[in-house]
Amino acid sequence: MKHVISYLIFSLVVLFFGIPKSSAQTISEKSKLELVNLYNQSQECLSDGNYDKAIELKTQMYNKAKGLGDLKIMGGMAAYEIAQIYSMARKDLNNYILWLKRADDCDFAHASGLLGDAYLTGKDGVQQDFQKAKYYYEKSDEGRCLWIIATMYSPNGELGRNDSEWLRYASRAVEKNDADAQFILGLFYLDGKIVNKDYNKGVSLIKKAAQQNHIKAIRFLEEQNIH
Repeated sequence: MKHVISYLIFSLVVLFFGIPKSSAQTISEKSKLELVNLYNQSQECLSDGNYDKAIELKTQMYNKAKGLGDLKIMGGMAAYEIAQIYSMARKDLNNYILWLKRADDCDFAHASGLLGDAYLTGKDGVQQDFQKAKYYYEKSDEGRCLWIIATMYSPNGELGRNDSEWLRYASRAVEKNDADAQFILGLFYLDGKIVNKDYNKGVSLIKKAAQQNHIKAIRFLEEQNIH
């Protein structure tokens, strides 16, 4: 349940610090406390291995938060965590996808990315659908997801070769600090492939990838004796 636990700090930050004071919809202190209490209780149930009760409490959290304006992200987080329970503890792919979609409806980016993974591979209880995969990856807007879209436009990609689309999504992935995108686009700048040759820009991108412990980037810099 590491993915579930990893969002604890994030959830508390959103609840207490992430709501703009100018929000059109005022969130009462009572609503905040109810969500925090539900979250804490559900985490205790997870620690005890009581998955049914954890799902029940997180469902309550989802239902309360999804209509609370800026706090709907909390509903998304609750739905995402329920999806993780169904995936890892229950091995129930139908409910896994159902709750990922509910999280996606609340604009929970990581859930959108996982839906993209599911439709790309067709291995998580859905039929393979590359257009749906692209839709969810783009909605996620995470660097990893944007890079996957770029690869879908590569010569052997699922959506067919399209150099301009490849470059557009690769560039967006670089902006999101995706190490794979940084490394490959860096190589392209060194070779003048798809983009105009630019040694300094290429090296800079590869170094950024290496700073994220990208193994191929580190090895490339060592082999080329670039410091």
